[in-house]
Amino acid sequence: LSDWSSDVCSSDLTFRASPLGQYFLRVFLERDNIADMPSLVALFNATSQPDPADLHARITAPALIISGTEDNMRSASFELQKRITGSEHVSIEGAGHACFMEQPWVVDDHIKRFLRKHQLLS
Repeated sequence: LSDWSSDVCSSDLTFRASPLGQYFLRVFLERDNIADMPSLVALFNATSQPDPADLHARITAPALIISGTEDNMRSASFELQKRITGSEHVSIEGAGHACFMEQPWVVDDHIKRFLRKHQLLS
């Protein structure tokens, strides 16, 4: 996970300049009227800090981890699944890191199925 922020914030200028990169920036800025590029960079850099060693071991609630098959961070989702006892992992075929925006109908189906399985949704 620690490499993600540096990949996005410093070395991937092509993505930042792309229509999708600009779209994500607009989405972030529209949802928070005080955010700006420096604060977004600081936010992403904060994700590079290591989690406390026992952070995920303390999770006792049902957990669903969703990743896109085209996500460069996909391997991290499998590592997270190993750290959360009893967690479940599903893959969204053909989706990237923002699979919830790329294929929201598929993500929604997985979430509803998960919630029903754990009797959290009728």
